[in-house]
Amino acid sequence: MKKYPKMIFKSTSIKKLGKDRYKLQGNLTVHGVTRSVSIDLWYRGMATNPMNKITSAGFQLTGNLKRSDFAIGSKFPPPIIADDVDIKS
Repeated sequence: MKKYPKMIFKSTSIKKLGKDRYKLQGNLTVHGVTRSVSIDLWYRGMATNPMNKITSAGFQLTGNLKRSDFAIGSKFPPPIIADDVDIKS
């Protein structure tokens, strides 16, 4: 982890799919490897922080990555750790 302490995502486009639903495209760099990824976004609303008065938008995101695309966990066979990784935040 010392060699690659960060994951970096840089968006390249966003497309509205329907009411409060979007498709976010971008480049994800993990473990020194950059790949194009697609993430589904669900707009959940706006809220204002009562302490600092800053308004923020909330989104739920979902997607799927393959460990092998980013050269992660190659020492572990798929029966132990799946190659497909579901992401939900």
